[in-house]
Amino acid sequence: MRPSFLLLAEGLMVQSNGLGSLLSAVEGLGGFEAQYAQIEKVSAHHGDNWEVLLHGHLKADRPVMFDLTDVIELKATSEDVSVLHALAHAKAHRTRARDYIPDRDTDGAEIDISFATQDWRKVIRDRRRPGYFGPKLSS
Repeated sequence: MRPSFLLLAEGLMVQSNGLGSLLSAVEGLGGFEAQYAQIEKVSAHHGDNWEVLLHGHLKADRPVMFDLTDVIELKATSEDVSVLHALAHAKAHRTRARDYIPDRDTDGAEIDISFATQDWRKVIRDRRRPGYFGPKLSS
């Protein structure tokens, strides 16, 4: 049987390593300041609008997601094909370096985003950039 002191010491070491791992993970995500800034962005939108946090994570994967949609066949499960039209519009602008794309197609017709939640529409519409879709992430 181990002395209780050794068990206590082992427990403290496990806890400290766990805390070190947690601190390391937070630092890997930009540190506490960056995490607080993300929380503020969500809070600024009032309510449970977590979608704004997705942009930072999805932006790096955007080329892979577009490539995936090139090799799989997507079909609407109803008569509403607005999602497929919006995807085609986004793919037409996939090589743009900017985060903002026009909210109208080449014929001047507005892209229908009625399929998106109200919170997501708030995220991609910025009053400072009328006529464009893009992330509204500035504080």
